[in-house]
Amino acid sequence: MLSAWSATPLKGRAGQAFLFLLYLVLTVGLATVVAFTFDASGGGFLLVLITTGLVLFLPFWKLYKRTLTELTDE
Repeated sequence: MLSAWSATPLKGRAGQAFLFLLYLVLTVGLATVVAFTFDASGGGFLLVLITTGLVLFLPFWKLYKRTLTELTDE
């Protein structure tokens, strides 16, 4: 059975680009959800968005790097 994961290139530069794109979408998406949840507007929205993005940056960056290391070790 063909799935989205088997059809997605996860090796080489294409895999790196795909994982980094997922990482960015996840980080920015979660930061936006938090900003909307707190009903921030104007400058407050940007502050909540940037702060949440920074808080989420490190864990997802480590996950991205670990996954990338596992893919290159195969």
